[in-house]
Amino acid sequence: MKKVCALWIPHLLTVDQKRQRVRCATELLNIFGPQGPKRLSHIVTGDETWFPFFIIPPKRLNRMWVNGQGIRPVLLRPGFQSRKRMFTVFFNYSGQLAVDILPQDTTMSATYYIQNVLSQVKSAITAQ
Repeated sequence: MKKVCALWIPHLLTVDQKRQRVRCATELLNIFGPQGPKRLSHIVTGDETWFPFFIIPPKRLNRMWVNGQGIRPVLLRPGFQSRKRMFTVFFNYSGQLAVDILPQDTTMSATYYIQNVLSQVKSAITAQ
């Protein structure tokens, strides 16, 4: 007997899921292959992510003058306020097409996405 480690895989695919992946890959090869109507340069992809941020003032800003017997002043350190902004980036084979930063206190909705984000992407594509 000997002890072996199991092989780690990201997920188990069923037979139907494997067939679906082969079908999708075949369709993409037909569309973007050498005799296909489109080129890989026509593909535009995008990603969106939230970036949290918080501001802590530097310690040197807390310096104060006190007399010889003065007690060291105490300041309350500002808490970490959970603030974040959503960045949406679109790019193609040649590089970045459009970047959108969701304004503070705004929710990403279908209307915002269509009017602001996709309009930037469309204008960047037509400019190329």
